Amino acid sequence: MKIIDPHLHLFNLKLGQYNWLKPEQPPFWPDKFKIQQDFSEQDLIVNSEHEIVGFVHVEAGFNNQTPSAEIQWLNSTVKRPFKAVACIDLTLENKAFKTAVDELITYHCVSGVRHILDDNAQAVLSSPHVLENFKYLERHNLNFDLQMSIIDAASLPLMLSVMKACPKLKVIINHAGWPPITDSRSHLVQSEWYKALKQLAAFPQCAVKCSGWEMVDRHYDAFSSEQTSWLSSVINLCLQMFGEQRVMLASNFPLCLFHSSYLEYWDNVIKTLNELLLTEQKKQALVFNNACSWYSLNLV
Repeated sequence: MKIIDPHLHLFNLKLGQYNWLKPEQPPFWPDKFKIQQDFSEQDLIVNSEHEIVGFVHVEAGFNNQTPSAEIQWLNSTVKRPFKAVACIDLTLENKAFKTAVDELITYHCVSGVRHILDDNAQAVLSSPHVLENFKYLERHNLNFDLQMSIIDAASLPLMLSVMKACPKLKVIINHAGWPPITDSRSHLVQSEWYKALKQLAAFPQCAVKCSGWEMVDRHYDAFSSEQTSWLSSVINLCLQMFGEQRVMLASNFPLCLFHSSYLEYWDNVIKTLNELLLTEQKKQALVFNNACSWYSLNLV
């Protein structure tokens, strides 16, 4: 299969800062050493039956004060077709935010931005400058990669309000909004995650990337002999809510290495799609076409 990986990170530890990768800085994962090294597109090795045609690089803390530095580095090193999701600070005053965005859009590879919300989601989304900053992203047709726990009861309504106020802003949920790990599809349907995802799916400008499984559980089972696997349950529910044109499958490389190799990861994903009995057209949409469409990669 042709694959566009819509969520991965490349590292150059000599050129970039990557404070989060340093041993003395959080997160304090005991296995963080596995990714404390350089990663390039040459490391994107898959089974010979498949091909990584292109990818979307999501900001990785290269230089959070000067986001364009990471974009310049990517442009100098990447050979495959790619798009970039740049770092942005949503809490900047409007004038400073516009200046940062104006610089980023001079790079044709930039299709969107990300401010990792996670534990700070409520504080960031409550900032007095945030709505105007989102409207500026909307005006310039830049995606926003949404990374937060969607079960955050205080933050979700704030994000939904932004989406109502910015109906043309494309919002792409990272890592399926952190679904709870369970092999029971019924438990997922009853979860707060499912209810929140349903609210987000009601907005046609919202899509979801299924990835980051290893961030929820390093030892998740890709397959279950007795019942449907966690991966297939989450993917299936996302498809039911978002439809086949608003769901993308991604790797979160190199963090997927906490669980398995890049090659094994994509083999597991393709096997999961086969178990879901999807048509070839639907499978190709999930691993290729949708990423091209949502991130403006002109490869279809």
